[in-house]
Amino acid sequence: MQKNHVYLAVSDEDADRAADYGFPMAHLCYRIGTGCRLLRSRSFSAKGGIMVISDTDPNCFAGPVQQFARDIIREYTLHGFCGVVADFEADPSRELAKLFEYLDAAFAARKIPFFVPERFGVYSKTAKILIPTAITGGSLHDRLTEAIQKYGSDRIVMDIQRLRIDFCPSDENDNGVSIPVDRFRQLSTRFPIHRSDDLAANYFIFTEGNTTHFVLFDDADSILEKLNIANEIGIDTAFFLYPEVDDLLSKIERGMNDVV
Repeated sequence: MQKNHVYLAVSDEDADRAADYGFPMAHLCYRIGTGCRLLRSRSFSAKGGIMVISDTDPNCFAGPVQQFARDIIREYTLHGFCGVVADFEADPSRELAKLFEYLDAAFAARKIPFFVPERFGVYSKTAKILIPTAITGGSLHDRLTEAIQKYGSDRIVMDIQRLRIDFCPSDENDNGVSIPVDRFRQLSTRFPIHRSDDLAANYFIFTEGNTTHFVLFDDADSILEKLNIANEIGIDTAFFLYPEVDDLLSKIERGMNDVV
């Protein structure tokens, strides 16, 4: 995967530090306000990269969709963006279906690349689909292959989410909990580290009291492995959230340069 197709999602505060690594940026500087209004961070003034729009209010989607689309296109042109990401946390709804269908058609007519979370893919005919890599079972290769079969390889994009999760295998209902960084560092030096080829992730096992814990986590090598798996099956674009990987970026960058 080419470095210029791997985007760092950054806030205004992180942009200068992230720029040192030379990856293109996805700017976390827009959100939807009440009444489906586009709001921009006051301090944002960058040019280029990808425009990321978040949602903070579950009631924000009811409003004039056409004006919202025009506002996005105006900002897209003004800042010289090369794509738009709808980074929405809301559950699918009638209002969201209407919004996505309109944006999908409006952006496709202007050849604006549009990226949407997987659960909203049903509302789009042309948008690129963000597939999260933070799986805890099965196979990442199979997961991506299934997405390709459904949408086509040219529409699949990896949303690389760094794993650092603690499971109790004896509890079938345990979906895992994120481990604080300090505790993870302490534990990871005490137990043997193994690699899961299927998950493209690392793990170690430990017992505390009478409970066995299974800790699944990423490092630079496992993230490079994820990128390689995607590349081998025809996926050429990925996103990182900068704060999740800032301590790994130097090694990831070196690994990508070695492949090239």
